[in-house]
Amino acid sequence: MIKIEIEVSDVDYDGLFDRYLPQLLDQLRRTGGPLGPLLSGGGESLARAVLRKASPSTRDRLAAELINTNAERLSGELEALASRQGVSIRIAGLRAREKP
Repeated sequence: MIKIEIEVSDVDYDGLFDRYLPQLLDQLRRTGGPLGPLLSGGGESLARAVLRKASPSTRDRLAAELINTNAERLSGELEALASRQGVSIRIAGLRAREKP
């Protein structure tokens, strides 16, 4: 088994949050944080405005949560990418976390 670590910088948070906004709103509602009820009642435009103004650490945490929520699909996409390059792999786990 091989463990690969990738550090990501310069994330297009606006594009990420726009693409996954419904899923993100659902996550915020479930976590019970203060943003959940506020954003769920205010619609997508309010949610986009709040996310654009969020602190970098909040944006990093939310992006990591989105990656973790979609880990199975992302693993499948990485496996398919490797297969197209002629390499057979199986992703045993994929996890993102905010870097302190």
